Amino acid sequence: MTAGKGVVHYTLIPGEAFNKRSPVPVHSPLFFIEISSTDRATENFVEHFCGESAFYILEGSVFSEGETYSEKQLLVSINSRLCEFELAENSSVLCIW
Repeated sequence: MTAGKGVVHYTLIPGEAFNKRSPVPVHSPLFFIEISSTDRATENFVEHFCGESAFYILEGSVFSEGETYSEKQLLVSINSRLCEFELAENSSVLCIW
């Protein structure tokens, strides 16, 4: 994973990803990662994932493909294009794969 300027925090909730394993048991390859940042930051997961994924905006906003999305919106990607986005300051996103 790469990040633009700013410090980005990642929390693996359930599942296994990026050579990490959560203590929360799962019975499928599904995993959740919370991404949060106090500064504006760019995330790019394109080289790590493909296929369907979902991004739920917990706090703040996300800018992707010329659009701004705000809290409580669920973005669903049918390909890896949405896997590149910009987090606004003080934002948190739950990524589901």
